[in-house]
Amino acid sequence: MIGRMTGHAAGPPGDYRECGPAACDLLIRGRRVVTPAGLRAAAVGIAGGQVSAIEPAAGPAAAELARQSARVVDLAADEVLLPGLVDAHVHVNEPGRTEWEGFASATRAAAAGGITTVIDMPLNSVPPTVDAAALRWEPLVARAGARGDAVNEYAVSDWRCWTHVRLSIYPDGGVARFRVHGEVLPDPAFLTGTADLAAMRNGGRVTDCSDAFYSPPAHLIMPGRARVMSDGWENARRRGPGNDYVVIRLAAPGRLRHVEIDTSCFVGNAPGWARLSAADERAAARLAQVPPGGMPAGPPGDHPDSGLDWQEVLAQTRLQPDTRHRFLVGYRSPCTHIRLDVLPDGGLARLRAYGEVEPEALAGLRRQWQQAG
Repeated sequence: MIGRMTGHAAGPPGDYRECGPAACDLLIRGRRVVTPAGLRAAAVGIAGGQVSAIEPAAGPAAAELARQSARVVDLAADEVLLPGLVDAHVHVNEPGRTEWEGFASATRAAAAGGITTVIDMPLNSVPPTVDAAALRWEPLVARAGARGDAVNEYAVSDWRCWTHVRLSIYPDGGVARFRVHGEVLPDPAFLTGTADLAAMRNGGRVTDCSDAFYSPPAHLIMPGRARVMSDGWENARRRGPGNDYVVIRLAAPGRLRHVEIDTSCFVGNAPGWARLSAADERAAARLAQVPPGGMPAGPPGDHPDSGLDWQEVLAQTRLQPDTRHRFLVGYRSPCTHIRLDVLPDGGLARLRAYGEVEPEALAGLRRQWQQAG
């Protein structure tokens, strides 16, 4: 009944007081006893091979049990007592092969046989659940059918924040692409002080652009530096009037301090000039009832959203190829969006917009982070 490898077993648990004088054959005392109320110091009395009493270790009932028991065993500080029958060799094949044996069927069978604890050896699950993190996978989409040679879409209603997803296919087969659509929820702890408000990892996202012929403009706000041109925003040469642009919604309303316009890797096809503008959609919402023609005009070019009041942050500035340009920003009003115009066209590696999140917006991000945890 006593072993150090996995703990100790002593019949089904309970809060019994059936142990009369000299009726307990054995009393086991330990600092780490698993009870229905949790892990605690307790004394477990055993009579006739069954648990007959579980008492707090420091209480008078435990002292009385010790006085009247035929034998008393004190466990070491690192030993655990499990009042129940332990099966130390069980193969539960979940996830991946639940149809063989899953947690639900395995635990029901164990309980029917009087076993209160099973120790799983997850050799056949896919992937093997060899640590606590692997057991914390929660279903976002229930097992559902999938059509071959088709795009299969599944709605997700869970609003919590996740860092990893795992796709299980039954029983096997090939998948061409796996897309997970959602919104980045930044940790507000990393948005205190000056931060890159445009960065995708902080919650920034591209909302519009003039051209995505070669590569998507979302590359501009990806982490790290571009290694080749295709890692950035590579657009096509313009043959008509106007210029190329990209619009980015910032991670949160904030005030800009400095920006970085990076043309690394772009030598013969870097922009000749660039201009940066900012807008606050909250101000646009407050001005939504302004009569037609009353909205201030933005910078020249193809406006992706005429409802935003674009203000110049960086005047038209000459750019050099294959260079990281850094500019201080004198614009101090809060903004929710930035727009980068490249004239007339040309590729960029990265765009960084450093600034401070507005206090109210930061407080809102903290509430959202706590609710989604």
